[in-house]
Amino acid sequence: MKESNLNGRYAKMNKGYPVLKKKGAVSPYGEMTPFVFHGKLMRLESYAPEHCSVYTPEDKKSACALIRDVESGQIISRFGHGSYFFDAYVENDHVYVFGTLSNAPGWFGGDTVMLFESDDLIHWSERVFWHNKRYRIFNHSLTKDDDGYVFMMEISHPKRLAGRHVFTFLFAKTKDLIHLKFYNPRKTAYPMNRYGGGPKLHYVNGWYYFLSLEMLPGPIYATYIVRTKDFEHWVFGKYNPFLIASNEDFTVSDDAADITDEMREEIKTMYNSNESDPDFCEYNGKVIIDYMSGNQLGQCFICEAEYDGTLRELLENFFD
Repeated sequence: MKESNLNGRYAKMNKGYPVLKKKGAVSPYGEMTPFVFHGKLMRLESYAPEHCSVYTPEDKKSACALIRDVESGQIISRFGHGSYFFDAYVENDHVYVFGTLSNAPGWFGGDTVMLFESDDLIHWSERVFWHNKRYRIFNHSLTKDDDGYVFMMEISHPKRLAGRHVFTFLFAKTKDLIHLKFYNPRKTAYPMNRYGGGPKLHYVNGWYYFLSLEMLPGPIYATYIVRTKDFEHWVFGKYNPFLIASNEDFTVSDDAADITDEMREEIKTMYNSNESDPDFCEYNGKVIIDYMSGNQLGQCFICEAEYDGTLRELLENFFD
């Protein structure tokens, strides 16, 4: 778990900070993934009653995933009831959605990761992807590399692995999305001396790019980007943060859906100290970036930003 950075007395910044054009809030729901399906922009969203402030057993049963057609705002399907923290991976128009079964006390975490699959976004199969009763799991992410896939999951238990900052991240190799072989967590868990949360993993051009929260004084929660080739040596991007709260997050996008007039008023003055859980896809020559804005106190909205260029350009631009 060795860290390095790109700073130093004689370091130079040759590229400039990447420009993300923020559009404002697009949905009142939770953790999400934008993706392209048959040429159309879709968004997976994690739904829970009462606008992100839900922890009762009854509300957990109502939690589910929804698929939204971004252009029309229409919800195409709902599935995965009883799970939360959904994220999607798409390959050859086959959609994989991972969700955490919300069977733990308190928040939406659990000891089981579910996998839902579909070829039409309407009909979904489901199966247990990974289960261990000793673990408390929250978010996760899947990426494809040159030799199969790497699956990442965010945990708070067992404490001997999670560390003092509540969360850490474990990484596992899988060739068939059935069998998982975890990297040695004593060497390859995300550095335990750093706060983490709301993760995203993406492989491109020999690097695993990893996005996670940093807790800054305030506290302010900003998303930082790091990269690694082996999950042991981590390089922190020179042009961090990837996302941090700004005035644009107090606005509502022109193509927002399910945001009521009451929510619009709330967004104008909400306590905004957090930008987390980013996910992205390429669409029409741009990178679509969805993320959570709000705070760590139960108030949150899905916001959207765009980057003119490719995903590889965006990620590499944080490193000289």
